[in-house]
Amino acid sequence: MEENNKKSFREKLLNFRQKAEKNLEQEKIEKQNKIKFYKKICYSITKFSKYPEIAKEGVKSATKYLVGIIAFFSIFLSIISTVKMKKSDEEGIEYLNKNLPEINYSEGILIAETKEKIVLEHDLVKELVKGIVIIDTNIDNEEIINQYIDDIGIQKRAVILLKDKLITVNWKKLGEHQEYNYQELLKKYSEKTSRGEVKTITKNDVIYYVENNLISIIGYFIRYFISYVIIYFGDLMIDIGVVCVIGYITNKIIKLGFKIKEIYSMTVYSYTLPIIIYFLYTIIHSFTNFNIPYFIECFMMLAYIFLTIALFKSKHNGEKKEGEN
Repeated sequence: MEENNKKSFREKLLNFRQKAEKNLEQEKIEKQNKIKFYKKICYSITKFSKYPEIAKEGVKSATKYLVGIIAFFSIFLSIISTVKMKKSDEEGIEYLNKNLPEINYSEGILIAETKEKIVLEHDLVKELVKGIVIIDTNIDNEEIINQYIDDIGIQKRAVILLKDKLITVNWKKLGEHQEYNYQELLKKYSEKTSRGEVKTITKNDVIYYVENNLISIIGYFIRYFISYVIIYFGDLMIDIGVVCVIGYITNKIIKLGFKIKEIYSMTVYSYTLPIIIYFLYTIIHSFTNFNIPYFIECFMMLAYIFLTIALFKSKHNGEKKEGEN
């Protein structure tokens, strides 16, 4: 009885091993037969007869291909955006050096060494404080202060720095403003950052703080890269969905037997050249503001033309094979 059990266990172990080896061999063959990424790009643009073949690799493979192309071009766009943003940061620091007046804060009172109202509107300022900055430490007339608030309207956000208080406009809710005492704000800041209480502030302190809180080159690149991949993937999936549905209807009209999954995969590959053109257009637009009307519509139309050619090529090749038989 024990010998039979041992024999049965050995047979099961042997069968399990054989199945595992067979599965590994099958996976190896499938990997070898998989079409390389660069070949898919070439086939998608020049060999429409290959569409059904590469579509057989499935929806997962087609989606990975789409993400790969988007990620590849997003690298270039991220580099361009990062360089432009760092240049803007440098210009912003220079702008503050020139336009920010000498200031001196002490014991809840802010004094700016200028008699005129100062408005700071550089992109760096807007990014740091969520809006423009107005500085006027020479007035305490409520009518003039209210006029400042009214002039901002509801289209902009702003921070107004007065002698003894700070006013935020349209921060929490459009059409509303909030007033803050300097000492209370600095106390909350010190508690949040676990730093000592700030008792004095000068222009040099402000610029030093801004310089040390700028996003690094790597930080900008990562932020842009993730944003581009997510945004372009989402937008393209919508466009691909539209073309896929139209392509599936075309597939039914010309009486081909492709399933919706296969049409989806072929639609993804039909977008290869349009995506390349789209990213090149985006790069050119970022430098020159060159604009093409109805570009997205043309973009989708080109993809549909590629898909239609692939479908008719498939029908022609199928009829040719039947004729040879």
